[in-house]
Amino acid sequence: MTRRVCCLLAAGCAAGAEMKREVILATMNQVRRGARLRPLQFEKRLQKAAQFKADDMVRVGYFSHTGIDGKKPWDLVEEAGYAYAKVAENLAEGQQTPEALRDAWMESPAHRENVLEKRFVHTGIGIARRGARYVVVQVFAAPAVREEN
Repeated sequence: MTRRVCCLLAAGCAAGAEMKREVILATMNQVRRGARLRPLQFEKRLQKAAQFKADDMVRVGYFSHTGIDGKKPWDLVEEAGYAYAKVAENLAEGQQTPEALRDAWMESPAHRENVLEKRFVHTGIGIARRGARYVVVQVFAAPAVREEN
């Protein structure tokens, strides 16, 4: 079985077990706690962007940070209405459990960097199926700081 992982970062602007976003988040937050970082919190606009991306990749048939329409992860985050200081996206396909997903991302330096980025406080996780395979998208973000007038 081929397993793919991919990640992208933008600054400034038990086998067969069902994947569940709450379990994925708990698994990733366990890693963050081990690194003495605050846990990520679900954010509904990031959730919308991540789920759209997972569904789109399965529906259209691609595996990339850039959609067929040319949109990047930060475009989807902006379209969902989230103002960010920093945003990143991890993609995976083929892992069948949250633990296998965690292991794959933690073995990849770029994915690991996203999971352990201390500025990230919000996340959204999208899960879709391509046949028997899971496609998982995790969007990470730090909110934009608004200046007081």
